[in-house]
Parts: sequence; C-alpha cells; structure tokens
Amino acid sequence: MQMFELLKYYPKYFTKKDYTVLMPELPFMMERKPEKYREKELFLSGFTEDIEKRFYQFVNDIRTLIDYLEREEYEEVNIMGYSFGGVIATIAMALDQRIKKAVLVVTGENMEYITWQSLATRELRQRYWEEQFCDLETCHELHKKFDQAAAEFEKVEDLKKLPPCFRYDPSLFAHKI
Repeated sequence: MQMFELLKYYPKYFTKKDYTVLMPELPFMMERKPEKYREKELFLSGFTEDIEKRFYQFVNDIRTLIDYLEREEYEEVNIMGYSFGGVIATIAMALDQRIKKAVLVVTGENMEYITWQSLATRELRQRYWEEQFCDLETCHELHKKFDQAAAEFEKVEDLKKLPPCFRYDPSLFAHKI
C-alpha cells in the first residue's frame, strides 16, 4: 500500500471532527504522473528554476481549490502535507491566509539539506554534478546567506531578490504560518 493511501487517514479523521482538510496530490506524482515516467522523475526534473515553477504550480492548484471551496461556502480550510507535499503546504499556507491550520508530516528542514542529503533527491544531485550546475560546496556557501534572507523576507515581491533555490525552501516561509 502506498504511503499516500495510509495518510488519507488524517483528513478522514479530521473531517469526522468537522474540519475541512485538503490533501492534494503533487503534480507529476502518483495519479497525476504520465504513465511512462517514474515517480518524482518529472517533479524534480530540470534545475532550480524548473523545480520552483512546479512548486508554485502546486501552490496555485491549492489556491484554486480554496477559491472553489469558498464559492461552495466552506467557512474554514485546512491542509495536510506529507514530505514534498508538506513543503508545498507550508508555502501555500504562508501565502494564503485562508488556510487556517496544517498537518505537516515528514517535512521541513531546508532545501540545502534536502538537495544534498535526502534519498528522494539522489537523481537531482546526480544531474547537478553531471551538468556542473551546482555542487555541495557552492550550495553551502550560498546558503550561508539564507538565515538573513529569511529574516528579511516579508512579502511576495521580496522573492524576486532571492536565489531560485531559496524561493521554494519551506524554511523561508515558516515564520509566516
């Protein structure tokens, strides 16, 4: 049984307690993935700008779903996210105040760690090395400025000033939720 199926327990449980909880599938994952591709292959393909676009595509998917629920007169919307879904849920909640509560499972950290240490991003690291796009040392030097950037991040317009890999790091958004 897939982990996603097991995690459906949470929204079902919260629904019984009268909470409206979203737990959408990530783009290019599970049933939203074209059959000819492996899991995560499209979601993490390309480089930081490509990944950033996919993350924000999903944030927009969530916001569109919230628009729909508002039209259907749901009064409160909450979100559940697992792994990269939790990263997306964090960003969505920080950018859209209509999300009241979140359940975030096996998520967080920072993109430097996720990129260079996680099993889920092994192929991404390999591509970075092969294409000489980035390496551990360069990334680490760049991320020395992350805490300051996060402290200065206040509004969406501030994102334009940041390196692409900062713009989809859940740690950047954590103080907003």
